[in-house]
Amino acid sequence: MGIQVFVHPAEEDIFSESVATMAQPGGQTDIFPFMTAYTRLNGRYGTCVSEANEVKQYFYTGAYATDGCLQSCYQQACENICGCMDPRYPMAENAAACSLSQRTCVDDVTTNLGDPSSWDNCTCPNACAEREYDVAWTRTVYSQRKAEIPYSPGTATL
Repeated sequence: MGIQVFVHPAEEDIFSESVATMAQPGGQTDIFPFMTAYTRLNGRYGTCVSEANEVKQYFYTGAYATDGCLQSCYQQACENICGCMDPRYPMAENAAACSLSQRTCVDDVTTNLGDPSSWDNCTCPNACAEREYDVAWTRTVYSQRKAEIPYSPGTATL
């Protein structure tokens, strides 16, 4: 029980695989984020993406992220194989959402094809500019016992 806290750049979506910190009730959780900025060189130094429209398909809003690209490849495979897209994730505007009766087909996409990062038709380079957050945290548990303060009349001193 508690809440999950995701620390991420405001322009990026949160993915189911995103790292989260759990803040539990009955105490205080202090979170200390540390940002690291990456700038990758394109061209002869490697391949990177500056905008989402540089990849074959991208159904997420906001800044390009490799996870969003991989999830979009999965969605495209669902549409190609099942004729619909998985409603748990962002979809193309004109796509039909898979119904419960198509659940087996949707589940079979990754069972049969594996992870999208290994697909030949799914190319998802890293972003050319990226910010990543690491989080340090501390937790203080509140005492469950009542505080007892001994008191004797007439013994108080100031």
